[in-house]
Amino acid sequence: FILVDDGTNGRYGAEIILRAKLEKFISQQTKLKGGVAIKIPIVCVVLEGGTGTLDTIYNAISNNTPCVIVEGSGRAADFIAQVAQLPISKITVSLIQEKLPTLSPDKCDTFTEDKIVELTKQIQDIMRHSQLLTIFQADKDDQHNIDDAIIQALLKASLRLDQQGHENWEHQLKLAVAWNRVDIARSEIFTDDHQWKPSDLHPVMTTALIDNKPAFVKLFLEHGVHLEEYATQETILNLYNNTDPSCLFHGKLAKILEDEKVRYKLTATPKLCLHHVSQVLRELLGGFTKHLYPKPKRAESSRLSIIVPHIKINVQKDPFRSSHKRSHGKPPCSMDPVRDLLIWAVVQNRKELANIFWAQCHDCIAAALGCSKILKELSKEEEDTDPSEDMLALAEDF
Repeated sequence: FILVDDGTNGRYGAEIILRAKLEKFISQQTKLKGGVAIKIPIVCVVLEGGTGTLDTIYNAISNNTPCVIVEGSGRAADFIAQVAQLPISKITVSLIQEKLPTLSPDKCDTFTEDKIVELTKQIQDIMRHSQLLTIFQADKDDQHNIDDAIIQALLKASLRLDQQGHENWEHQLKLAVAWNRVDIARSEIFTDDHQWKPSDLHPVMTTALIDNKPAFVKLFLEHGVHLEEYATQETILNLYNNTDPSCLFHGKLAKILEDEKVRYKLTATPKLCLHHVSQVLRELLGGFTKHLYPKPKRAESSRLSIIVPHIKINVQKDPFRSSHKRSHGKPPCSMDPVRDLLIWAVVQNRKELANIFWAQCHDCIAAALGCSKILKELSKEEEDTDPSEDMLALAEDF
């Protein structure tokens, strides 16, 4: 609790200006998630309230904070909703005087003429920024949920605040992903008004993957994201650096790094590299496999192969490999976008994401067998019953 004392006694509203300033400061801070920066969104939701609430709305509007007015909740909220659709020229002293019983049914007779004039000017100032007001009708059965009204208010506010075009659309998309509202993204953001370059979607694709939002991953693939261009070595490493801390694979990676620190007597834990990931995967797939991401050696390119009794599958027929053209004259690389994303999803037991990537594999049968093996081995070490059962169920699906 923050207690505000301005030296007065028995008077309400001392906190309103401080609260508005504090909220504005918080909303200007930036939150980083998976390498994507987004400013903290802020919305003022108005339910009922009196004259102090009108001051709160006024201060919020002055700081470009969008307001959702819940019509039907009473008093100040209904008062604003009733005048919101009127042109400013119609908001007169006589109109406000007529509407006072809605705002303050018990005290409307105590308002002086000067107070009503002051109130009229305040309402006019609020209505000059009507694009920051969203009216939510709480008493209508066919209305969407209030979270729809809140995100719509945020989208409208971002349109007003940012006139930079591209950056504005990007901010709206970040909000939709943060809110996990793929329906809003489809209807309000991916429209004919703006053409998205696939590369523009790469940062939010990473966010959708880290936050396990498969509906957004599908949406971005529909709108031109190519996994071969997206899933670079840097991206895959970033994804492994952001694995869910509660998952078993995260703990196994941490143990590999700690063992390396002790072995080489390092003062700090080494940074995660893909060859560390490869070590854990080799433990799961079996000692007869070669490293998926070999430790860099000299300038030679490492040739990946997975050897099973009586079967040798080399890099051209990798069980996880997707079919895409390679540049002529370049040696084969141990990275494969579809395979690498599939494995990243599987080791975290993320079924929907795994299915999206598995469907794009060149050899789906071999990839499914590899995934099944990884999941069965992880399930043996998982101490929690529910995740272990989920892993075995997904292994059975594969």
